[in-house]
Amino acid sequence: LWAQASANSNYTLARTSTLLTIEKGTQYLSLSPTTNVMLAGTSLQFSASSSAGVRSGGITYSVSSIGSGSATVNDQTGLVRALSAGRVILTAYAGGSVDYKSGSITRELTIDKGPQSLTISSPSSTVVGGSLTVSVTSTASVSDGGFNMARYELMSIGSGSATIDAISHVIRGFSAGSVRLKVSTLGDTNYEGAE
Repeated sequence: LWAQASANSNYTLARTSTLLTIEKGTQYLSLSPTTNVMLAGTSLQFSASSSAGVRSGGITYSVSSIGSGSATVNDQTGLVRALSAGRVILTAYAGGSVDYKSGSITRELTIDKGPQSLTISSPSSTVVGGSLTVSVTSTASVSDGGFNMARYELMSIGSGSATIDAISHVIRGFSAGSVRLKVSTLGDTNYEGAE
């Protein structure tokens, strides 16, 4: 920095200078969307931006568990996949540059139980004395959703009757008519129950 005073009838020309140091700036991050709740088995795209703009050192993402919760994150894109119910911390980190110090922002995410649905895909008919094996699938993806403890029930509709084996899930027809099959699960730590 230079300063100069002009000469006049009483004073001669005067100059002075001093060295100013410009320190690196602080960058502030924001994280969107603002949600802090996810469901187990779902994904959500997060995006961080820096007040340094293009002069930031680049943004990366990480996630860490608090207790029972777990999730993964793509460290370059910020796509979070919620794996198990509980809590996690999402961190967006902006590297330093020649003009800015590094910076970060964190968000605590609560992962709640996710919904699941059951689908029966086995044949829908058999004959008296015949049998069929029940095939059921669940949309639960990060755990079994309590599916290994699912309950299988048969209810007669009119004159039909049948039995179902609790272990093999084989239905045997005894009298002609219709029966209704109901499959239900109570869920688990990551998924709500379904039927």
